Formats: sequence, C-alpha cells, structure tokens
Amino acid sequence: MLVFASMAYFLILAARNYMAHRHNAIVNKHRQNSLVTYRALVEAAGDAVNRDIILAKAADSIFGQQTTGFTKHDSDDGKALSMVNVGAGALKREDGN
Repeated sequence: MLVFASMAYFLILAARNYMAHRHNAIVNKHRQNSLVTYRALVEAAGDAVNRDIILAKAADSIFGQQTTGFTKHDSDDGKALSMVNVGAGALKREDGN
C-alpha cells in the first residue's frame, strides 16, 4: 500500500511540475513577444506624454508580476508594486516633477 501511495504522490507531483513548467514557458514566450514589439511602440508614440504612458503600460505588462502556475487560484489583489512603477516614481521625484 505504501508503494502505491508513494507512486501516486510522485506522479501527481511530476504532473504539477510539468504543468507549471508549461505555464512558465508560455508566459516567457509572451514576454519575449512583448519585448520584440517594444521598439515599435516607442517609435509609434508621438509626443513625450503619450510615449511615457504607452511605455509605462508596456513595461508593466512585460516585467510585471506573473503567477507561477503552481496554484489554481490567483491571489493577486493588486497591492503588489512592480519595480517599473517604483523606479518611475523615484525618477519623477529626482527630476522635481
């Protein structure tokens, strides 16, 4: 009985690791596609105000926090700060704006 329980446990563990790996591979592929189009967004934005807004949103989606794939329910309640937003806020304070 112990052998079958151990085999079932390791089978479930291997399946969850595989699913998490596939999830992370897809997320990384999406981030790669976002980075490829980042330059096109920079060139398409006209004035500096629009460019800052577009680039902030693009950078947040590229470098923002993603789920790991190990949990079924996403517990992100929007309270986590991304490093892009923190860095942009620090730069604005240094410039005096």
